[in-house]
Amino acid sequence: EEWLRLETECLLSVSGCFCESKTVEVQSGETVTLLCSDFTASRVQTDWFRVVNGTEVSCISSIFSSDGDPSFCDGFDGVKFEMNSNSSSVSLKISGVDESDSGLYFCGFYRNRHTVIGDVTQLIIKGKFAHFQHVCTKTSKENLHTDSLKVKLFVFSPWFFISFLLLVFNSEYLYFRLKILLTQTLLLLSFQNPEKMDDLQKTESWRLV
Repeated sequence: EEWLRLETECLLSVSGCFCESKTVEVQSGETVTLLCSDFTASRVQTDWFRVVNGTEVSCISSIFSSDGDPSFCDGFDGVKFEMNSNSSSVSLKISGVDESDSGLYFCGFYRNRHTVIGDVTQLIIKGKFAHFQHVCTKTSKENLHTDSLKVKLFVFSPWFFISFLLLVFNSEYLYFRLKILLTQTLLLLSFQNPEKMDDLQKTESWRLV
């Protein structure tokens, strides 16, 4: 395993890039299966690798024949990772993925003392609450205008303004001046919208006593 890892790292450092890669996106907690086409029938060994932090190559598992049992490298087990191989392709199944499983995965075939790099897959793991956060953000934006309007109506409402002045100044003269102003406002409202005026008169909250 060590010589295989060193050879692969050397290959990566020389080439700097594998080839075109495909991207697979799954939600955290789901199961994903990565596929790699077998482009050589004379392979002796098939391996799966993962690139960490863009430079460090980790061996995941190896299998020595299409019908053999896979062996797993240090840090990987046969519970979360499952490797399968047949005459046409190899696969790597990862169960219960989390964000730490994100990275670049690729398969390799050992032939004639050389490792041939196969398909490359960029695996992206999305958090469980990504959709929930998106919905909450959208809802907050939709309610922003309504909430702001409610605040403006409350702050600039004449009822709030009058109550505030009476509380602060507590003046009899100011009381009668405000009562006149309120009467004029109600008269104006009765001309503009009689129906709303009737509804308002049914309540006692508008009266100054």
